Amino acid sequence: MPTDLKDEGKFVEKKMLTVLEKWLSIKKNIAGFQIFLICMVMLNNSIHFPALPTIKRDLLTSAKSIQYFIIMTPFVAIFTTLGYGTFADIYQRKPLLIFSLICFLLGTALCINSSTIEILLLGRFIQVLGDSGIGILWMIILGDIYHGQQFARLQVITTALLTGITALGPFIGTLLITHFTWRANFVLVIIPVALALCLLIFWKENSSFPPVQTKSFFNPKAFMTHRFLLLSLIPVIPTGLFAAFTSCNPLIFIDNYGLSAFEFSLANSCFILANIIGNLIYIPLIRHYSFHTTLKTGILSYGIYTVMTIGFLIFPRMNSAIMLIILLAILNFSLPFLLTTCMTLLSDSYPQQRGVALSVATVLRNIGSTIIPLLSCGYFQGTAASVFKIIFLPTLVGLMILCISLGRLKVNSHLKTVAKNNIYLIH
Repeated sequence: MPTDLKDEGKFVEKKMLTVLEKWLSIKKNIAGFQIFLICMVMLNNSIHFPALPTIKRDLLTSAKSIQYFIIMTPFVAIFTTLGYGTFADIYQRKPLLIFSLICFLLGTALCINSSTIEILLLGRFIQVLGDSGIGILWMIILGDIYHGQQFARLQVITTALLTGITALGPFIGTLLITHFTWRANFVLVIIPVALALCLLIFWKENSSFPPVQTKSFFNPKAFMTHRFLLLSLIPVIPTGLFAAFTSCNPLIFIDNYGLSAFEFSLANSCFILANIIGNLIYIPLIRHYSFHTTLKTGILSYGIYTVMTIGFLIFPRMNSAIMLIILLAILNFSLPFLLTTCMTLLSDSYPQQRGVALSVATVLRNIGSTIIPLLSCGYFQGTAASVFKIIFLPTLVGLMILCISLGRLKVNSHLKTVAKNNIYLIH
């Protein structure tokens, strides 16, 4: 090849690399990239539901083994999320994100080529190691570049998008399994994630805060406050309650109330719509008011849900499919106001240890979303009333935590708290 052509090729290659690096230096592009990654994770977690019976038949396995495929995601996240957040504070975000994407790709490739349920579950386990990393790092990275109201708005927009993907995923999975095989689900997600990994290499991370220079994983004294504990606990029980009903809803609506599969899908859409509406209302609310107002809105919605739960148990006429839909819609509506507010305040309060702060809160939430559903499933008797009875005590505990938090959290003095934490960390 002539020298001038080689030089021209090197010039074009250098120009492309410069363009990619410049593109990934813009805040909104970094945010869009992270949101894309978490959307792929959410799609991967919802697209497989229609294919589960087919996978069961093809791999000659049991229904219990297929259930392991589903519950592995929150279970593994309980043990890995804190590790990702801690090491992200020490070694920066990019190495951990690259590791997460590699795990996701290797696990997905193994799932595509699995011939037995054991290989499929092994591939799923490796895939979930990547899932859990992406699932916490996207929020940590956005917290590095956005703060306060901007960070809160990005969270609610992303949550609304993820909720829509959760509803859309099964329809995409149905189309793929109709025209191809269940392995096509994994092919659909592996290609864009592989391209994202290639693009990530050009991201020159420029965090505002250097890695924590300490031999210990994190400084526990910074987290031994009532504020941190309350902000971490506020969303735990509300999200766990909704997760409990999610695991029982098909049996309640179809077997107990006699709804068809289509009618149940419509009911499920009501829950999703309520969550999206909550996220959309959050945006103008946080723009014109304070985090204290958003927190009060979530507590008020949860309080209405609790009172109506008592009425559902006391008055037989309230025991109906319509009333259950209304109750779960109110509960799901309250989640953005509680979750987004707490995660935003935690992110801004602990800038030097943002990874640890957000990870601890996420782990607690995952524990609640695992223990409460296990409790409800263990004593489930096929009716909505039985679920409400089982989770009634956690429901009251959740309301008590919210009331205590509203009284003790001086959300309006948030900036003073941030300043105090920064001074403490500097010294």
